Amino acid sequence: DLTIDPEFVKAYGSKENLDALKYAHTEADTLTDITEDKIVPIKIKPIRGVKFVPNIVYLTIPVDKYNQKDILVPVRCENLPPNMKIRFFPSSVKITMYVGKKRYNDITAEDFDVLVDYEDLKNLKVPTIPVRIVKSPDFVRTQNPEPSEVEYIIEQQDLEN
Repeated sequence: DLTIDPEFVKAYGSKENLDALKYAHTEADTLTDITEDKIVPIKIKPIRGVKFVPNIVYLTIPVDKYNQKDILVPVRCENLPPNMKIRFFPSSVKITMYVGKKRYNDITAEDFDVLVDYEDLKNLKVPTIPVRIVKSPDFVRTQNPEPSEVEYIIEQQDLEN
């Protein structure tokens, strides 16, 4: 989490100017390629008739180191008719991701959905289909699943039993 020090600044000015003031805003800045913890001075955006003390705040940017993590996620099929059953080979795929150290142990297979759509495979003439990662936490960066395609067998079930 980013922190600002000091959290509050004093504003000096006429009663009219101070009554209209709700916040002290910082000047816009864009920081890129931050690879380690950093403290950055940021100026308070000036307002005519108001003096801010201090007129600079310090933004602390903590950087979380990323680790690579592999996780096995089962392949699911959506839009499968109730009278059909599908088996995938392999039944799970490996997802390699990069995740910050602070959340490394929080990631589980339940945080991901790897899907095949029955509508995409019902008329296929080949025995494999690509899988898609359709859900993953927003704080991880994933690579393509391994394998990126799975073999499948579709079976028709008797619904009377």
